Amino acid sequence: MDVRGWEDQKALLVRRWDREGATQALCLCTLKEEPVVLDISEYVPDHYWKKALDSADAVWNGPGALLPEVLDPSRPVTLAAKNFAVYLAEGNS
Repeated sequence: MDVRGWEDQKALLVRRWDREGATQALCLCTLKEEPVVLDISEYVPDHYWKKALDSADAVWNGPGALLPEVLDPSRPVTLAAKNFAVYLAEGNS
């Protein structure tokens, strides 16, 4: 498991994988009152990351998602205010 925090952004990244590294989960969250931009390129491997949950989505009565359906770890990500999101990937850790 990898964990990274950004105190100034009130943000947290957690990446977890199974023993074989075949399945991975990535959680991104912020408790900040406004959207935040995070550079995750150093902490997230380049895989096909598909969004599984985004608390900012309208389906959860959120303000509207800012995160993409497929995550490109080489690009900064923007999380909505007080946002929690989960991405899933298949591949080695």
